[in-house]
Amino acid sequence: MPRLRLSQKARGSGRLLALALWAPFPSHAQLPQPDLQTIFPQGAQAGQTTEVTIGGSDLGETNELLFSHPGITCHQIPVEASDFRPARHQPLRYRITISSDVPTGIYEVIASTRLGLTAPRAFAVGSMPEQVHSSNHTLRTAEELPLNTVMNGHADPTAVDHYKIALREGQRIIIRCQAQEIDSRMDGTLAISDSSGHEYQRDRDTIGRDPVLDFTAPKDDTYTVRVHDFAFAGGATYPYRLSASDAPHIDFIDPPAGVPGTTGTFRIYGRNLPGGSSGEGIRLGPNELESIEVTIALSEKPDRRIATSRVHAALVPGMPYRLQANGKESNAVRVGFAAGPILPGEEGREQVISVPSEVHACFESKGDLDYYRFEARQGKPLWIECVANRLRPDSDPVFWIDLVTTNENGSEQFNEVASNDDSWRVPGGKSFPFRNHDCALRFDPAADGTYRIRLHDQTGRGGRASLYRLIIRPVTPDFDLVMTPWYGPSDKNAKGVARQSALIRKGGTTLVRVFALRRNGFREAITLTTAGLPEGVTCPPVVLRSDKDTATLVLHGSPECPSWQGFLKIRGTSGGVERMARAGTISWAIGNWDTEFTRARLSEHLPLSVVAEEKEPIIIQPVQDRYEVEMGGNLELPFKLEKSMGLKGDFVIAVSGLPHAKPPSTKLKQDASEGKLTLSFTRSKEFNVSPGEWTFSLRGTGTIKYRHNLSAVELAQQEEARIGGIEKTILEESARSRAAVEPAREALRDAEKNLATATDEDKVALSKTVAERKALLQKAEQHSKESNERATQASAAKKSASARLAQANERAKETDLKHATHSKLITVVVKPPPPEAPSK
Repeated sequence: MPRLRLSQKARGSGRLLALALWAPFPSHAQLPQPDLQTIFPQGAQAGQTTEVTIGGSDLGETNELLFSHPGITCHQIPVEASDFRPARHQPLRYRITISSDVPTGIYEVIASTRLGLTAPRAFAVGSMPEQVHSSNHTLRTAEELPLNTVMNGHADPTAVDHYKIALREGQRIIIRCQAQEIDSRMDGTLAISDSSGHEYQRDRDTIGRDPVLDFTAPKDDTYTVRVHDFAFAGGATYPYRLSASDAPHIDFIDPPAGVPGTTGTFRIYGRNLPGGSSGEGIRLGPNELESIEVTIALSEKPDRRIATSRVHAALVPGMPYRLQANGKESNAVRVGFAAGPILPGEEGREQVISVPSEVHACFESKGDLDYYRFEARQGKPLWIECVANRLRPDSDPVFWIDLVTTNENGSEQFNEVASNDDSWRVPGGKSFPFRNHDCALRFDPAADGTYRIRLHDQTGRGGRASLYRLIIRPVTPDFDLVMTPWYGPSDKNAKGVARQSALIRKGGTTLVRVFALRRNGFREAITLTTAGLPEGVTCPPVVLRSDKDTATLVLHGSPECPSWQGFLKIRGTSGGVERMARAGTISWAIGNWDTEFTRARLSEHLPLSVVAEEKEPIIIQPVQDRYEVEMGGNLELPFKLEKSMGLKGDFVIAVSGLPHAKPPSTKLKQDASEGKLTLSFTRSKEFNVSPGEWTFSLRGTGTIKYRHNLSAVELAQQEEARIGGIEKTILEESARSRAAVEPAREALRDAEKNLATATDEDKVALSKTVAERKALLQKAEQHSKESNERATQASAAKKSASARLAQANERAKETDLKHATHSKLITVVVKPPPPEAPSK
């Protein structure tokens, strides 16, 4: 997705044409933000062009769709100019062309709107032909599901979609329903039955929340495939991509990783594999898997396809692999990158391993306990990690480390010295969930000696698919960074999760939360800096302290900054290690995380927009943005309030970004224009202050008297006035044309009377006069009719313009809106106290 610099003209095109396409306000209290919630169909075949329809909030003034692969291009669908409205484009429909060389996979799409760029939405590119479903909620209306075709549909509330497919006896197909993989709310369920209604198979949650059926027809018949949401929910936000295919399907690959830059031999386990051999007894559910051996070149070449797995799993270095067979392509599996050396696991016995090494093995059976022995030395810390849950979400490994000694009788003794289960912190909490159940620890041997690892899967599952990677190596501290737009709700007890992009109104701010996933025992401070910010937007460096895993950056736009759309970059540095933050997004905004499902995933970019035509309603302006104070001192923080919209009730200003359970705050009356806060830098239980730089912002919460998109009202007024002027001219012309008919008719009557009483000598001339006046009457009547029709059209156009103005006024009607806003960042340099004077 290239860097964007859209002109004001491009951003404004089509605004007059979309004023009626308002979406409701977001359910959570915040200023309106564009949100691309749906795009349908949510995928297309490579090499083809298709039309898509988008939906969501504040998309009525969308002018472009941007894709994460340059081979996917968007074209506006034009609407021709009429007598009353200029040429324009359809704001919610676009024509998408996919180049034939775009690889199969999941990409991202972002909408460019008046209010900036939206958060991304998944968009699939496939290799098979595509169709869009019709009404098929009954067995009688079941529609044909062609083999090796993708059917784009969406679940409807309390309904089941029915499809029919004719199969021969012994014919094997893989039926897949992609939903979670394309950011759908749907928890898909699949079932297949024969023409008599006998159900053979049913499935859900095989690949994440997505179902897969492996079905071999027991007889020649027309079978029915049923698709629905598990809870029978539905709507436009529940899309799916259904396929029944004889293409190969991969379940897992062994070994799960290899050394990048090399070519390795791997064994694929799955179904419909070309020349695949069965008989190994490896099963997933009721199905026995086949296997084949393949050669894979492991390349670290950047891949624009997004990893739709959980954040922790997507952060594991690797590459996607698809099997090509008979002109068809399998689903993708991920092959990890290992540092090496790699050792194969030796099932059934305790294995001696060297340091460093990476063991590839599996929990072979239920309750399996694997043993590994290694040598370690005091003062030489090791990083020991098991990657299993990140390979398969149904794994939950735990390990124990024993010191192995020998007693006077020569018998080995085992003394547990360390253990770990679910070591990874969850810095995103419930607002950006990316929990991981793998285990890892920094092991500091207390003495030179032999140690043993006991490794177990706590789920009690087992089998060849329960793969793991056991990594043991010297400590080489490292970290990953994930960044996401952040919204601090005005209600501290809120359980909602906001989905948004980073948007700065004139003079305002936007928040970006950065999560540090510390690896290999890394506990140092990380300095976070932004890169490539547009003109007028600033953000000072922020230090993510060694005891913290999250930091919030506040980007501030000056009152003079121009409109801009692009992508944010954040760099983290610590010592000699530098990492760029990966973007993250939320699949759906939800109101209550206790009852609703959403998920976090990585994204290609983090969109950033500056909207110069809208001013921040309340601007908290610190008098200074940099201070110095001694340890133990107090700091007075004066600030001013600049309001472009009114307040209702008190406005609370509090410190945000420092570790206070109850941050210092002050309450301002609604007519206040300034205030101050006092902040203590005395070390306390909740604020373990130390010398150095501390950054924070001032957070304001209250109720504003909000009016939305006032410029749209002005535009609608101008449009109504313009069309009203056209209507007036046309109505006047219509009145004149109607008035001209009767004189023409009277003139014809007079001519006809004269002809009736004329002599034979005058009849020739008078007949000519009658014909001429008859033609003039017909012309006047035709002109009157056409003017009448234009007057009707003009009145209808004026009525539509008035309706759009009424809608714009209704949208802009003053409403009470709970609102939270932040000042730009304030940096305080805390100096150590002066040394005490020596006592006399």
